Amino acid sequence: MSERAGARANAEPERRTETTASDGRTVAYAEFGDPNGDAALFFHGTPGSRVLGGLLAEAARERGVRLLCPDRPGIGGTDPLPEGSLAERAADALAVADDVGVGAAPVIGFSGGAPHALALAATRPGRVAELSLVCPPSPPSGATGDAAAALRVLSVLGRYAPVLLRPLLTVQARTLGDAPPEKVASLYGDPDGVREVVSDPEGVFETLEADVEAAFRRGAAGVAREMRLFERPWGFDVGEVTVETAVRYGREDRNATPAAARWLTERIPGAKSDAYDGDHLTAFLRAREDVLSALS
Repeated sequence: MSERAGARANAEPERRTETTASDGRTVAYAEFGDPNGDAALFFHGTPGSRVLGGLLAEAARERGVRLLCPDRPGIGGTDPLPEGSLAERAADALAVADDVGVGAAPVIGFSGGAPHALALAATRPGRVAELSLVCPPSPPSGATGDAAAALRVLSVLGRYAPVLLRPLLTVQARTLGDAPPEKVASLYGDPDGVREVVSDPEGVFETLEADVEAAFRRGAAGVAREMRLFERPWGFDVGEVTVETAVRYGREDRNATPAAARWLTERIPGAKSDAYDGDHLTAFLRAREDVLSALS
């Protein structure tokens, strides 16, 4: 079942589709880029949704990439998976790949999507052709560096008082619902940095507003679940990842710090890294063309 919905900031509309996971749950996903191109899977950030893939739409289209962007459990149009591990939540992406007839595909994970992309690569390596991590966090046992104060608070809650995460995020969602797009974008980074690197900053802000709106469409439970999982053992060793891996990060990122990216690079066999000027959002915007150009 498919529908077309406007991806506000993009030259092309979102191609939204639903499929069914192996356990019968509905999995929603969006397609961007070249509908006849080679498929790649994109894991959005936290909080976030399939809508974020719209920021990669133009670059994907120009490079002949069919970008598949699933909503994770309890987010957007995808049914919840209350007790699912990172690997189990990530496996919904395989239902999307199966739906379009793809075996092994390149996998991109941005921010909170990176642990899910890593989980898929570690547990289902036959389905991951290569791995691209953009502004990734590290596991609780890893390095955090100089993380932003708000992130440190969420980390403490996720680790020691997870019951408080959902009500806190519910309040945040309501507050963001009344905020202008630029304010919503500040969750990811400095809006002034966006203005320096793109010709249509308002379009980026509007996409991020729609992204966060979709993230909380079903309430805050899905996002809270992810944040709890990030602060627990991930259920796999990143050293088990055997696929070709690239790590890209922002030099001034305080959401997912350079220390976290370097920690992962040192522990994933053969991983290579590149640094970009800017914070979490600006680095993502700077890196997106390189990410898609590098796909084999």
